[in-house]
Amino acid sequence: MKKYIWEGAVGVVLQPKPDRNGEYFWTFEFVRCFRQAGLEEMRYGKSFTQRNADALGKALDRAFEFMTTTSASSLADTSAP
Repeated sequence: MKKYIWEGAVGVVLQPKPDRNGEYFWTFEFVRCFRQAGLEEMRYGKSFTQRNADALGKALDRAFEFMTTTSASSLADTSAP
């Protein structure tokens, strides 16, 4: 199960992954959400500009706080192969 932490249009996606011993740890990636001109649906990207830096820093701080206070195994889908 993925956990999304948003700060405006940018965020951090956290996902638990098992290591070789079966213990879970957090992986994370950055994501940006935007609406392209003339289109209704939201688009997602992985590129950022200097304008996104402050919000991305805040989202990353919140993501680190979540990772240090929440066990990755608590959100892991242990039924997956």
